[in-house]
Amino acid sequence: MIFCPFIIALFYLANVRSQEINVKELRCLVCQRLVEEMEKEIEKVDPLKKIEVGTYRIDHKGDQKQKTK
Repeated sequence: MIFCPFIIALFYLANVRSQEINVKELRCLVCQRLVEEMEKEIEKVDPLKKIEVGTYRIDHKGDQKQKTK
């Protein structure tokens, strides 16, 4: 029974190799999938989460300005 998935994969790969690969379509599909995965990860973040934002500039006292958004 271990060889059954291997045989199925072998037939699938043989079928895929016989078809011509459209590079433009492949790039488009990869890009679409990447955007979907990024959106899925962004949705996991708590929308009420606060982060500190600011700049790397230092005032005359040597302090950085930080804000919480």
